[in-house]
Amino acid sequence: MTKAGHTAIHNYYQSGESENAQKSRWSQFVEFMKDSYPEIKDMKDITEEHVKSFAQDLAKEIEDEGKSVADAHNKISCINVVMSVARGDNEISVSPREAIGHSRSGIRETENPNSQEAVEKAMDRWFNLGEDAHGNDLGARFAAMSDLAREFGARNEEAAKFPAKEALSQVEKQFESFKQGKTDSVNIRIEYGNKGGAVREFEVVPLAEKMNREEAIAEIERKIDVLRDVAEAQGNSGNCIPREYSFREFDQAYRNSVAGTGYSMHADRREWANDRWELVAKTMGYDLPSPVRSDVPQGQNYFDFYAEQNGISRGAIIGAYKEIQQEVSEALGHHRPDVCNQYCGSGFSI
Repeated sequence: MTKAGHTAIHNYYQSGESENAQKSRWSQFVEFMKDSYPEIKDMKDITEEHVKSFAQDLAKEIEDEGKSVADAHNKISCINVVMSVARGDNEISVSPREAIGHSRSGIRETENPNSQEAVEKAMDRWFNLGEDAHGNDLGARFAAMSDLAREFGARNEEAAKFPAKEALSQVEKQFESFKQGKTDSVNIRIEYGNKGGAVREFEVVPLAEKMNREEAIAEIERKIDVLRDVAEAQGNSGNCIPREYSFREFDQAYRNSVAGTGYSMHADRREWANDRWELVAKTMGYDLPSPVRSDVPQGQNYFDFYAEQNGISRGAIIGAYKEIQQEVSEALGHHRPDVCNQYCGSGFSI
């Protein structure tokens, strides 16, 4: 596919810097296809779903690694051109903005959560994997990683390397102190597989001390149950990676398991961020959904609309917005509030 794509690019761009840049973009897509869809050998078998899956990987790079949104858009545009020229049809036409979910400014405009169908396909795939040659139930471990992303905002590598038994012990001890009124919060640490090696520590349930006590305890108990399930799935391993695998081998097995399902663990992390935003806002006493989930009427300003909804001044709602943005950003493992824009959108752009 590399050669056919490069030929199409040469025919379209003729020569020069643009041709070389487009060849590089196409080559990255081909490598993605080899890793994620090894059964696809011919360009005629590429579908829009493959391109959208690649777009999800690009969105992950934007949100977690600070990669260029414009470059990601250009890669999707390149694929559209190559497929059109090489196949002589326009069956592949993916909107970069919609598929990646970011405008060129880097601000997320749509949440793009996993569809129920994608989740069910992935879960079904994992359930039917069976044991590998070493007797490991990889499907149970992949499902556990998905739980860590959805319930604790874990990235792929963080989820794979997460020591659930150790974390469970620490959280349960804190929870006992919380129930006795000795502490105000129950925190969790994610310290392996982090971006840049930075440890993430955040409240299992944000602002639990300000919530209705029964609701806070019930929600923390639910999160602890998730950790118990993950610990069980990990078996005798210290994390989700079986002893017989390197991280790279295990990660590739995971990627193979979700190929073609439409499921993205990073979309679960993004959904967790938006859920956390709404819980923090509710606990603070505000009706203030994340920008990507807001229902601001067309033509109205986000802050003006929600200031009126909450019966407070525009300045007060902006202050609340910044507090929520800071909390969610720190829980995500970022120290700049504006990074939250890549997960939850920006009220200043509405």
